[in-house]
Amino acid sequence: PPKVIITCARFLVDQVRNALPEHLQCSQSIVAVPNAVDMDRFHPGDRDSAKQKVGAPRNSPLILLVANLAPHKGHDTGIRAAAILKERGVNAWLWFAGIERGDSFEYTERLKRLCGELGLANRVRFLGQRSDVPELLRAADCVILPSTAEGLPLSLIEAQASKVPVLAAPTAGIPEIIAHEKTGFLVAADDSAG
Repeated sequence: PPKVIITCARFLVDQVRNALPEHLQCSQSIVAVPNAVDMDRFHPGDRDSAKQKVGAPRNSPLILLVANLAPHKGHDTGIRAAAILKERGVNAWLWFAGIERGDSFEYTERLKRLCGELGLANRVRFLGQRSDVPELLRAADCVILPSTAEGLPLSLIEAQASKVPVLAAPTAGIPEIIAHEKTGFLVAADDSAG
């Protein structure tokens, strides 16, 4: 066995320990070393200037979700939340930075159909893979991640480093970095209204 096993989040330590052969469970050294970000790249900035740089409307809230396009990341919850905001008279923009992995774009097409059904086709943008995530974060009014499966999401730590409010599901390692109503907001993964 290795001298030490390193996980990216504390919640994984017990999971890894329980997955080991029984004779190693008590003796194996397992250490959590949380994900980290480059503070020179991810830092606060002028939101209006950043919105102008990335082409975001300056007088409307920008909600950003940075993650691969995959069902467990909760993009559909974000779309439904944007529809609720629209019904309440809040014309927010919802931007997705990330791509669907693999050869199929079935999930992406399903999300686009949902946007059309909810009257949001002109308010939701699929940005694809981006190299300017620090600038997108500085432009965002908030970052969401209504995910049902995670480790310790780097995108949320990057948002926090950029001083962008975060709303995320209390999934896996997320509560290790977000204390509800102190360092962000924890909302159930399928709670669009929340």
